[in-house]
Amino acid sequence: MINFMNNNRNIIGTLSILAMFSVWSNVLTETIEATEVAKVVSKAKEDQLEKYENATSLSDKDLKNLLQLVGFEGQNLKEAWAVAKKESNGRPFAFNGNTSTGDSSYGIFQINMLGVLGLDRRDKFELDHNADLFNPVVNAQIAYHMSDGGNDWSSWKGLTQRTKQWMEKFPK
Repeated sequence: MINFMNNNRNIIGTLSILAMFSVWSNVLTETIEATEVAKVVSKAKEDQLEKYENATSLSDKDLKNLLQLVGFEGQNLKEAWAVAKKESNGRPFAFNGNTSTGDSSYGIFQINMLGVLGLDRRDKFELDHNADLFNPVVNAQIAYHMSDGGNDWSSWKGLTQRTKQWMEKFPK
């Protein structure tokens, strides 16, 4: 009888180990599959972003798509689009060099690079030159970071009346 109970314990122990191994194996497989899916999605996003790399002009829909690709979503996407339209009308090569108004601003979001601010931003965002901001992908990615994903537009004086007017023209 004792041998029978010991054998049952051994069998139960072995089955428990096999069950745990099976669960662990499934989790590992699912994790690997999720990682592979994420890589495919990331590659697809990179491929789509290439379309906008160094674009010289952007339609309203192109601007919206670019902003989605860098991460803006929902209401923040609409606000980002409107801010870019207010700042530059979505023009990648827009430049305001009026230093008397405190500007040396580049690209679709008119990111200001005047003086020490420019030095700090070049370092923080690993830019070689201010002109790197004429690349709409780089400009949008930095604006995404600066605005906390579209939650803080204070670097652009918030959501002004002009921005709100642009929001009404957001492409569907």
